[in-house]
Amino acid sequence: MAALLHMVEYSLFLGGEGLQRPLLDQISLEVRPAEVVALVGPSGSGKSMMLRAIVQLLGSLEAFSQEGSINFAVDQHEVFDLIDYDDLTTVRRSHIGMIFQQSSKILNPSQTIKTQLKEKILKNSVGDQNQYVAVLLEEVELKPADLYMDAFPHQLSGGQIQRVLIAMALVNDPRLLLADEPFSALDHDTKSNLRSLFQKLTKERKLALLLVTHDEGLVDQLAHRKVYLKSGKIVEESQPAVVQVSRSVRSHSNNLLMSVSQLTKRYGASARALGQSEKSGKLIFDAFDLNIYRGECLGIYGDSGSGKSTLARMMMGLEPYEAGSISYGGRKFSETNKAQWKSFRRSAQIIFQDPLSSMPPHRKVRQLYSDAFYVMGDKFDKDKVMAVWKMLGLDAVLLERRPMQLSGGQRQRILIGRALLLGVEFLVCDEIFASLDRNIGDQILEHLMVLQREKGLTLVLVSHDKETLERCCNRLIKL
Repeated sequence: MAALLHMVEYSLFLGGEGLQRPLLDQISLEVRPAEVVALVGPSGSGKSMMLRAIVQLLGSLEAFSQEGSINFAVDQHEVFDLIDYDDLTTVRRSHIGMIFQQSSKILNPSQTIKTQLKEKILKNSVGDQNQYVAVLLEEVELKPADLYMDAFPHQLSGGQIQRVLIAMALVNDPRLLLADEPFSALDHDTKSNLRSLFQKLTKERKLALLLVTHDEGLVDQLAHRKVYLKSGKIVEESQPAVVQVSRSVRSHSNNLLMSVSQLTKRYGASARALGQSEKSGKLIFDAFDLNIYRGECLGIYGDSGSGKSTLARMMMGLEPYEAGSISYGGRKFSETNKAQWKSFRRSAQIIFQDPLSSMPPHRKVRQLYSDAFYVMGDKFDKDKVMAVWKMLGLDAVLLERRPMQLSGGQRQRILIGRALLLGVEFLVCDEIFASLDRNIGDQILEHLMVLQREKGLTLVLVSHDKETLERCCNRLIKL
């Protein structure tokens, strides 16, 4: 069977003439109809950049050049080199679907899910568009579809948003689907359901899938072939040995740090604006209680949509709630003044599931860190940054990059480093390992455990991965 996608000695170079550095080096790869090919490798190895190169979405690179070819069979008789093709918009809309890593920003916060999916449908390609959207949503396990069609993005969990984006990528029945960590924010059951969905799609639609993932178990169950990348090259190496994370033996003290009392929260904040009763929203927390003690590592897990990320934002004072109270250091949020909030923001930090939401896209990492030093009343100190970055496995060259020029794993580690430089005492991590390969994720987790033991750092780890939490947390809470 002829290849649908054929990359021939493709190289992508960053920088102008004389200063070029290869991001992808001599890549040769074929993907055939109905075939699932998995791209695996350490964070920063070029997996996500490879997907962007295929559809020529390289605008985040300030200066770049390309060599080789990326041939795509639009049909049985026409094969184009996508590097020089003059109608890439049509190819992207009609023939190649893409699911970006941590791509919640693609959704318009002011439009319903139904409206945004209908906008992607090519004119006259389907009959009843509302019915077509409903079928798509149910196909990606958003059931019943009526519950989600008129919802806004902020009313959905991270896992539900990811499924909407999968539906968006499939809306025009593409021949090739590029998926960059589409399962990273999902719980085990949802992963299993979507894996079955992709298996059905590749078989019945003859859909080719090029999948970027660090989940080796998923690769074994779904992929026909595995391609391992390292430093922008396809190599013949096996997966690096997994670093074993030692469980923290530090037991929490009786020194209460945060208290969540009788908390009530509903999804559907826009209900009141529509003239409806606020109680018509979905009840997520009903008189919920939780205590967090200094120096402990608390794990919070649950299915997609259970309220894990919502609870994390409420604990940071970033999300309102209907009733109840949250206290930090014995002081209720409702009684905290401006100066006290400023102090709280320095000692308590959150690392979000989507790191791009915390990184201004137009600013370089050096500027992002300069802001952190400014908050502490200091000037930027590269030596201090490098001391933290060495622990996190980051290279100094990343200081001059902008967020879109980084891999998902690099972004996540950079934000962890910034929190550590601020002298954080209470750190909430919302699915921070979901976008990292297992080896890097375990190394970072080990470092966090060292900080928790030696410096008394209080950690709250929010994850759908109960197994990882059991290896490092003092207590687990299921939502």
